[in-house]
Amino acid sequence: MWRDLKKRIAIDMDEVMADAVSKHLQLFNRDFGENLQTKDLHGKKIFDVRPHLNKEIRAYLDDETFFGDLDVIEGCRK
Repeated sequence: MWRDLKKRIAIDMDEVMADAVSKHLQLFNRDFGENLQTKDLHGKKIFDVRPHLNKEIRAYLDDETFFGDLDVIEGCRK
């Protein structure tokens, strides 16, 4: 029976190979009329900066299209 199972490989790419933070900020800024930048998050996560919007901020990650078009982090591939 185990031979019928499909093999899967999972790769954790966000913030190693794929720039999820930039997209998260882009969507957040668009939806909430803000101008947060990566430098504003130094040592923090976006959830820490606007804790009163935690539910809304996390909802972006639940969107099945969120991870489909992330930019590649510069220098992660040669």
